Amino acid sequence: MMQFLHKISTCLRYLLFFCMVFGTGFSYAQSLFVGSNSQFYLDANISFTTSGTVVEVDDTGEFIVAGGNTWGSDQEYVEGLVKALGTGTSKLPVGDNGTYAPVLAEHSSDVTA
Repeated sequence: MMQFLHKISTCLRYLLFFCMVFGTGFSYAQSLFVGSNSQFYLDANISFTTSGTVVEVDDTGEFIVAGGNTWGSDQEYVEGLVKALGTGTSKLPVGDNGTYAPVLAEHSSDVTA
């Protein structure tokens, strides 16, 4: 009987270990929402991803990128206004209703698209 209980205990430990290791490996993309009177700043030299989701910005929120920004794709863009700070050639990753329409701006001051 003791051997049987030991085997059950060992199986349960392995099952628990398996669930802890492999159960947490699944990730789900979360949305990024910039709310009312809020700001989200993205530096030009940072690795950033939304895991393939669109960023939504409230009418009074601001998604701000540093000058020289290159972030954005047809899977990851901002639905709303984007502001680029400073100078440089910046990609403003804007889109609307599933359509990605980036604006490439060469600017000597802040610019919004």
